[in-house]
Amino acid sequence: MARVTRILKWLLAIAAVALFALAAYAYRDATRVRDVMANGTETTALVDGRVMEFKGRGGPAYAVDLVWRDAAGGELKARGLWIGEALAKQLSVEAAGDPPSLLIKYLPEGAPVIVRQAALDQEINGRHIALGAIGGTLCALGFAVLAFLGRRRAKGS
Repeated sequence: MARVTRILKWLLAIAAVALFALAAYAYRDATRVRDVMANGTETTALVDGRVMEFKGRGGPAYAVDLVWRDAAGGELKARGLWIGEALAKQLSVEAAGDPPSLLIKYLPEGAPVIVRQAALDQEINGRHIALGAIGGTLCALGFAVLAFLGRRRAKGS
């Protein structure tokens, strides 16, 4: 029984670290999106190629490659920007004619933000921050309880 408790205790510790890392990554991405939306340059980007679909455990996920020109006339590219299913379907319908275009905001460094996708990205980031923080806290508390009970049991023996 002590071996199972020890294994469970360390699994909870690992889960807590992983969940806090998820929350930190989502917070970093939310901050980046907020910064680009507030300070970025707005322009229109053409969808370069097709909308790619990736099938995962959570259902399909979509990514798109974009090409646009900066203020100096130089061509900039972004590959593999994740988009929502509704936007992906709309882009595939629009692709029958001319290449579809999207309104984006970008900073000289880093990936651009698709304006129509920004609110959805922030909603997902908010969910990941909350779930990561709550789950990490619960796992850390479970680790602390098991560690405390293990010490009391060791002293009482």
